[in-house]
Amino acid sequence: MKKHINELFIATVLLTHAYVGHAAVNPITVTYNSGNTSFVSGSAGTANYVVSVNSGVIPPNAPLTFHLTSTGASSGLTATQITSGSSSCTNVNTLCGSSFPLSAGQSCCLSFTLTSTKAGNYSMQPSISTTPAAYSAKAASAEPIMVSALSFTSIYAETNGLETYSPDNGTTWGYMLSPQFGWAWDAATWATAVTVVNGTTTMYQATGVMGDGSCINSQCNGAATLVYSSDGITWNQVTNTLPTSDHSDWVQSLFAVGDTVYAGTGEGYVYYTNNQGSTWGPAAPLIVPDSSTVRAIVVDANGVFYAGTQGGHIYYSTTSGQGWTPLTNQPGGTAIQSLGIDTNGTLYVVTDITTTQPQYNTAPRTGGSWHLMTALPSGNATAIAATGTTVYVGTNNTTVMYTSNFGEQWNGGQVPGGGNNISITSLFVNQSLSPLFVESYGIIPLNGGASQCGLSGAACTVTVKNLSNTTVTNVHANSSQLPSGVTQQSSSGCASVAPEGSCFLTFGASGTNGFAPTVFSIIDNNGDAVSEAALVSSLTPNGSNYYYVYAIDALNAYVLDSTNSDVNGSIWSSNGTSADFTSLWGIAENSTIGNAYPNSSAPTGATATQYGAQQACKGATDGTCDSNNIYIYYNGYSAGNPVPTSDYAEGLCYANQDGGAAGGGEWYLPAACELYGSIYFDVTNNQFGSCAPALTGIFSLYNLGTLGGDLFSLLAAGTYWSSTEVSNDPMQSAWSQVLVPGGSGYLFFAGKSSPSSVRCSRALSL
Repeated sequence: MKKHINELFIATVLLTHAYVGHAAVNPITVTYNSGNTSFVSGSAGTANYVVSVNSGVIPPNAPLTFHLTSTGASSGLTATQITSGSSSCTNVNTLCGSSFPLSAGQSCCLSFTLTSTKAGNYSMQPSISTTPAAYSAKAASAEPIMVSALSFTSIYAETNGLETYSPDNGTTWGYMLSPQFGWAWDAATWATAVTVVNGTTTMYQATGVMGDGSCINSQCNGAATLVYSSDGITWNQVTNTLPTSDHSDWVQSLFAVGDTVYAGTGEGYVYYTNNQGSTWGPAAPLIVPDSSTVRAIVVDANGVFYAGTQGGHIYYSTTSGQGWTPLTNQPGGTAIQSLGIDTNGTLYVVTDITTTQPQYNTAPRTGGSWHLMTALPSGNATAIAATGTTVYVGTNNTTVMYTSNFGEQWNGGQVPGGGNNISITSLFVNQSLSPLFVESYGIIPLNGGASQCGLSGAACTVTVKNLSNTTVTNVHANSSQLPSGVTQQSSSGCASVAPEGSCFLTFGASGTNGFAPTVFSIIDNNGDAVSEAALVSSLTPNGSNYYYVYAIDALNAYVLDSTNSDVNGSIWSSNGTSADFTSLWGIAENSTIGNAYPNSSAPTGATATQYGAQQACKGATDGTCDSNNIYIYYNGYSAGNPVPTSDYAEGLCYANQDGGAAGGGEWYLPAACELYGSIYFDVTNNQFGSCAPALTGIFSLYNLGTLGGDLFSLLAAGTYWSSTEVSNDPMQSAWSQVLVPGGSGYLFFAGKSSPSSVRCSRALSL
């Protein structure tokens, strides 16, 4: 996942008073008047001062000469006096030139252009000298000047589980460089929000899974339906309970400002946290008056909450969710779909009756009227968001459009992987700092102790493009984040990358063990992390066939076969003539080494019998153990045994001889976590479980393939069997990985008699 940097450097120009003149009278006063003192590094700001000559002090027509003398100024910030043109000061029409005759009682506008090549802390002291020299002064007021790093509007658009990202207001689009981007459970309730704390971006996603109502453990209530990640690799679930007590709530909508994420729930509450759910506020929440689901939540610059509900109402709270007041004027319709709020406090809404023309209200809390925006060029609005004074609208044909004039002019376009009838289900925008964008990933083939770039068409090079309007220097990888034994060996064009230019980083590895798909930061000359990239390794078990590594632990590297083991799809279970609906010992997602599930007493009506050498497996994570249990049953104990290995999914993997395998189980059917990685859902206990030890899923290779290259054709969209049974229906169902066209995917369960694709996994000893 790209990491977005939002470090704001504040530079203060210290302008101090010093007057030289007759007795204690100040012959000249210098006062800050106006300007653009908050600007982005690489662009320009302005500072305008009014210079006034006090009556009776300077003889009429005495010339004054204005100079800028910088004392103690740090390198990187420059102030240049503007000596020609019109005045930029408010209520002062005359521009102070380099030498301008100013009479007593008159004023002029002293203007400077501020430029910065680097954000930082600055001290600057402008001075004015006169002719005669007795009349000199230094500016009196101190005005803060904010110089930030390069800033972009970042758009996060979710389409049926695929998280797409644009770091530059929709000009460049890419998929999240994250091996897994969260748990996709219920498409109707997906939501995304992003917080930024000290330059670290954290993405939150709502899964829509309801709490179990009993609170038997810390994962029982609606907070557990919220997951978050700061690197796109490791996803964590929020486990602290929400302040309500019935424990059956769930997170339905999300919003974020700075370090705080706000969650609207299915039961009609709004909560907030600034510590990833360790604590929640408010302590005494109040349900929205219509007691319906909070479909949308936004917070304005004054901290006022706005909640849009399934019941078609918008409420606001000035007490952080401890009390709600309905807007005097409601937008109409039977359901609020999405809300946005800009920096002026204008509220935007998509309802069930205004999908082609979202509405806006410039004074929502004081009885303001609702107005229709100009119609979208095409499609219906499904999500809306705003940053600054620009509003963004996601549509049902996978476009993101934006406008700064209520739709009089629309800009934007198609999101990758979309099309007609594919909706933007969640939209979030913020200001982040990402001047670079990674256009590819690197693949490092390992053989005999050294990487060999170019083997089997693989490339060890990552392409980085400069999206900014200024040159970026010394672009390189953060070496501390690279896998063990991997180094950046060379670069091309990365010493200085011009705007819209690209450069290339080449990597190599000294070891033979391989590594899991790895996300690492790209940093610039200032040490700022400005983008993220990914590396993948491939290994050969026989010296000729290379297979991509999707996970690694202390003993093994886990690789994915390069082709499917079936032609037209395979059923999960078979008795040789038809599907075999039998619960198998210890391979459900909630099974552990100490507690097999299914077992001889559970679940009711679908118990299992332990045959031969079958073990209690970690059903969600250990595909080798799961597959062994499956093979033992179908080979020696099922009706019609031994069942031909060509008749069922795990049998195809057991007989696989790719890469020099003997065909006796060296390849196996991967478990649910090996397909998806990160987290899984325990259906029986209605809670999330962690794929610990944290393995990267096969899905990571599919996700990265959206960038093109060798991985693009590795896995086709479709449904792939896992070796994990579904705990509440083990006789009939097993978990499968759904790969959605365009790079998204999620785990779901399927009937064992339904044909699905089979892609086998293999553990290669380190």
